[in-house]
Amino acid sequence: MHLVRAMATAMVLVCLSSYGVAQDTGGRSALGAWSVTVDPKLGRGCFASRAYESGTVFRIGLNRLSNRGYIAIADPAWSSLQRGQAYQLRLVFGSAPPRDRRATAVSIDGTMTLWMGFVDADLIVEFMDAPTVQIWSNKQLLNELGLQGSFDAFLGVVRCQANRWQ
Repeated sequence: MHLVRAMATAMVLVCLSSYGVAQDTGGRSALGAWSVTVDPKLGRGCFASRAYESGTVFRIGLNRLSNRGYIAIADPAWSSLQRGQAYQLRLVFGSAPPRDRRATAVSIDGTMTLWMGFVDADLIVEFMDAPTVQIWSNKQLLNELGLQGSFDAFLGVVRCQANRWQ
């Protein structure tokens, strides 16, 4: 586990701190249930996303404009979200300790989404290692999502980002 954590830390630091002038090839690659894509609006940062049968979408990626990682979660049941408003969330990745995060409601492609920026590589390690993530707000479980394939999905993000530097 320590080796995985060290590798993930190194990958994130390299991805967030490097500025290549690569030509954006666009495109999307599928890794099981996950898709890895480039977001030109975030400095050509790469991200992994997964859509669930419930309509929920979980996205984790690199925002090269702010040199931070981010998680974005959209759920059609969250129709009361107000753009720009902050919400307190608790994320629980598998058996890892809970992570309390402030999320901001934003619109991504017309869908209200909760957006959380982060800089700690441990969060990525937990994402890559956990079988599920629970999403809590106000002591209420909002959703529990399976993360099968998340290890390969984030390695795909790292490979995608590395391709932006060639």
